[in-house]
Amino acid sequence: MMEHVGTTWLIVIAHAVTVFRCLAYTWLPPAQTSSHIGALLLQTLHGVGFGIFWGTAVNEMDALFPPQQRAIAQGVLGALHAGFGTGLGALVGGYLYAYLGAPWLFYSAAALSTISVLVFCAGRRW
Repeated sequence: MMEHVGTTWLIVIAHAVTVFRCLAYTWLPPAQTSSHIGALLLQTLHGVGFGIFWGTAVNEMDALFPPQQRAIAQGVLGALHAGFGTGLGALVGGYLYAYLGAPWLFYSAAALSTISVLVFCAGRRW
């Protein structure tokens, strides 16, 4: 898929899926069975967005670093995602959820994802 679509488009698609999913959560009416089913269906988009993003990120790390440094690069990528990203996301997300509510948590995630893809595209001079 990467050969046909390209790295930049895959990253844009992954971010677009994430933005849509985050915004769609805010459209679900609270405390209804249909909302629970809708949330489960929307969560499948996480597999699509994250799967595309992670596969592309790993491939990019391999392309950016020489063979003798690829294991370290992959370790740094994993640490930034699973350590720093998850920790900061839980801290900020918990604050947003506690003080502003679930909709603003997802609005913020959509905004952050939008900013992220814009910075990525600017870095690619696209």
